[in-house]
Amino acid sequence: MLGAYSLTRFRWPPAVRGGLTWWLLLLNLIPPVVFAGPFYVIARRLGLYDTLIAVAVAHAVINLPLAVFILQSFFADVPRELEEAAAIDGCSRLHTLTRVVLPITRPGVAAAALLAFIFSWKDFLLALTLTSTPRSATIPIGIAAFAQEYSIRYGEMAAAATVATIPAVILVIFAQKHIVRGLTLGAVKG
Repeated sequence: MLGAYSLTRFRWPPAVRGGLTWWLLLLNLIPPVVFAGPFYVIARRLGLYDTLIAVAVAHAVINLPLAVFILQSFFADVPRELEEAAAIDGCSRLHTLTRVVLPITRPGVAAAALLAFIFSWKDFLLALTLTSTPRSATIPIGIAAFAQEYSIRYGEMAAAATVATIPAVILVIFAQKHIVRGLTLGAVKG
């Protein structure tokens, strides 16, 4: 959120701002398998291998460019006059961000957070690379455990996959109003 806000509100040279925006877009196009090896080495060296902290940090790093790229357009749509009025009233930049800008951009934040959650919730590769025991396994790893060497328990796999989708469905149901507004906010000007 702070990265998207700074890209839209601070005075960057146009070449730098455009370059950073393209860099964010290109980072979204890189498949996560490219980062799996380096994340494994870093987690081993820091003593975080086989912990959920390593998986969470890896997902945060992978999803950060997407969130910044999405939020950048929402912050750009907030009129600067609102921030100037808050500054005249004595608000700091951080206070202005949390009290003025964030409530206006809540639909965009909800859309970016939901996309990041869904991408992390379904991820198999990073969790398999960064964990090795059941105590730190994620849901996709647990579902894959139903496929064994001589048998595949399809019924249990299907049941576990169905149960695993429930949190995401509940989250979408509760955030639906914000998501729809967030995804269509800049679509029609008039």
